[in-house]
Amino acid sequence: MKEIRPYQVLLFVLGTLLLLAPLVYFTPKDGWDFGAFKIQFMTKNEFLNPVKQEKKDISNIVGNVDTTSIDIDEDPLLQHKNGSNGTMGAPAKGELSTESATSIALNDLARENLHRFFTKLDAISEAKKKLHIIHYGDSQIEGDRMTAYIRQRIQNQFGGNGPGLIPANNVY
Repeated sequence: MKEIRPYQVLLFVLGTLLLLAPLVYFTPKDGWDFGAFKIQFMTKNEFLNPVKQEKKDISNIVGNVDTTSIDIDEDPLLQHKNGSNGTMGAPAKGELSTESATSIALNDLARENLHRFFTKLDAISEAKKKLHIIHYGDSQIEGDRMTAYIRQRIQNQFGGNGPGLIPANNVY
């Protein structure tokens, strides 16, 4: 196998930029029409003045959502306990908002499954045992997007701590 030198990589990158520069410079704003095909490419203005990505504050959306309770009066295990047993280092000592701006519609099977899940979490918390929750798939767990929020809520209610999201393979 031939060894690639750093200067060769630099020459390749510079050559690619030289080939693409006229394409960027002469690209019309609306692209080119070739019959049924339309080819668009980055324009000079888009290259020189890229659009800045805005970060949105969603704390007012998720702040009032109570994901830890379900509206079943006869079973106290499904109601938010608003705290951990204190032995496992729950963040913020379990202080969570008990008001919810959003209600979740569940059928009977979903209620039974969540009841079983929260019953097991409560039993594990009382017995001071370890639990690992595995979530496979779904792009929303990438970068610990929604899992950090869910983990924090479960740890506040039932106690616990842990390393957080550990991807099965490198995401980059």
